[in-house]
Amino acid sequence: MSVEEFEIAKASTDPWVWTRAWAVKEAAYKCLSVLGADIAFDALLPRWKNTDCADLHACVGGVLIRIDLNCRIQDHLIWMVASAAVGD
Repeated sequence: MSVEEFEIAKASTDPWVWTRAWAVKEAAYKCLSVLGADIAFDALLPRWKNTDCADLHACVGGVLIRIDLNCRIQDHLIWMVASAAVGD
């Protein structure tokens, strides 16, 4: 986690904040690695729209990739879905 992400998570009362932060990065990492990216886990910085949706931008081989991330928590499980799009 970045220092800012860590401070936000540490201050949160959300019991899922740590799991959600890890799950969003892992989902984005797996999505990008399939496309050939070799990005450090801590360099993945999602922009949260709310507690359930985030996006992340990365450059893979000179091409901008947008990863849309959607989270759902149900029955003590966290589901994170990542989808990739090329361009803006």
